[in-house]
Amino acid sequence: MPALPSVLLRISTGEILSRGLYPREDMGPVLGLEPDLEYCVIRTPFPQPEYDSRYYALVTTEQRGAVPDAEFAHLHPWNITFATQKRTTPEIITHVENKERTQLDVVFRVVEQLKLLTLGEAILFRRVAGLTLTQKEQAIADKLTATAVKVWQNHDRAKEIEIQVTAGQEPDLEAGWASE
Repeated sequence: MPALPSVLLRISTGEILSRGLYPREDMGPVLGLEPDLEYCVIRTPFPQPEYDSRYYALVTTEQRGAVPDAEFAHLHPWNITFATQKRTTPEIITHVENKERTQLDVVFRVVEQLKLLTLGEAILFRRVAGLTLTQKEQAIADKLTATAVKVWQNHDRAKEIEIQVTAGQEPDLEAGWASE
C-alpha cells in the first residue's frame, strides 16, 4: 500500500506544520515523533457538492477527527468537508455582468467591432451627406443594426436576471441570451 496524504499537526496549537504523504509507505506508526506532534491521515468523508460558483462559494472545513481512523487505528483522520455558501447579491450581479460581457464577445467579436464600427461610421457620414449607399454599404449597415438588436437584447436579459437575483431567485445564467 502506498503512503496516503496526511498532515503533520502540532497538537498543542492545532497548527498544521506540513502536508504531504505519510512518511511510511506501510502507514505504520512513526517512531521517535515528538509528543506534541501527530500525523493525521487526510479523509474526505463526503464528496464535494456540485454547485454553480456564480451563485455559491465552496467552503472547506478541516479538522482532526475525535476518534481514531477506521483503517489505521494509530492515526486520527484529518477530515475535510465541504459546504456551499450563497454569494451576496452584489457578487452574483458581478457574475451576471461578466456573463453579459462574454455574450457581447459571442455576438460581436472585438476585431469585428473595430472593423464594422469604422465602416459603419463612414457609411453614416455618407448617409448624412445625402449620398446613396452602395449595396455593400447597405449590407454593412443592416449587419450593424441586426448586431445592435442582439446587443440590446443581451443587455435586457442581464437586467432581467439582475432583478430576479435581487428578488432572491436563481435564474439560469446560461439561458435566454442572443448569440451570433
